[in-house]
Amino acid sequence: MKLLPTLFAAVFAAVTFSAVAADAMAPVATTTKVAPAVKAEKSVAAAKPVGKTASPKQRAQRAKMSLCSKEAKGNGLKSAEYKSFMKSCLKKDSTVVASTAQ
Repeated sequence: MKLLPTLFAAVFAAVTFSAVAADAMAPVATTTKVAPAVKAEKSVAAAKPVGKTASPKQRAQRAKMSLCSKEAKGNGLKSAEYKSFMKSCLKKDSTVVASTAQ
């Protein structure tokens, strides 16, 4: 009867010893120093990618969306009502929307 706990303890000790030995023999990861990155100059040119400016049509659409959104929020519209209002507002002529905003 005492043989089973003794055998169990021996197997446990062997497994633990082999795990500790394997961990001790594992190569240690060395860190290499990397040269610090050159900081980009903080200017407008560095912030915007070259050749990625919005066209006049895109700017007009953004302005239109902004105006419609402000109007919808001013009316307290939410969820489906907001979506429906935005859809109809964006279909309107842009000159009508721009003149109501001023």
